[in-house]
Amino acid sequence: MSNQGGIAAGCRCPRCQSVLVQTRWLSAPWHPKRDAVFPRLREEYRRTEGAICRLTGQRDLLDEAPWLQRSIRVRNPYVDPMNYVQVALLRRLRENPGEAEAEEMRDAVRLSVNGIAAGLRNTG
Repeated sequence: MSNQGGIAAGCRCPRCQSVLVQTRWLSAPWHPKRDAVFPRLREEYRRTEGAICRLTGQRDLLDEAPWLQRSIRVRNPYVDPMNYVQVALLRRLRENPGEAEAEEMRDAVRLSVNGIAAGLRNTG
C-alpha cells in the first residue's frame, strides 16, 4: 500500500509498528489493578496505533509488510503461554523462597526472557 493520504509522506515507522503489533492485550488475570490500569493502557495503545496509521497512510499497522503481519499473528499464540509462565515464576520468586530455590527460579526467569525474545524474534 502506498503512503498516499498519509500525513508524513515516506514515514514508515517500521520498528514502532512491529512493536505495537507484537503487543498482546491479555486479560492479565494475575494483575491486582488490571481494572484500573489496563483500560488506560488499551486506550493509549489505540491512540498510538491510530496516529501511526494516519502518519503512514495505512489502514492497519504493517499493511506494507503483510509477511510480517502474518508472522506475528501466527507466533503470538505460542508466545502467550510463556508470558503466563514468566509471570508465575516472578510471583514465586517474590515470595522469597530459600536461596537454592531462588537461584533456580532466577535461572528459569532468565530462560523465559530469552524464550519470549526468541519467539518474538526480538532481542527485547
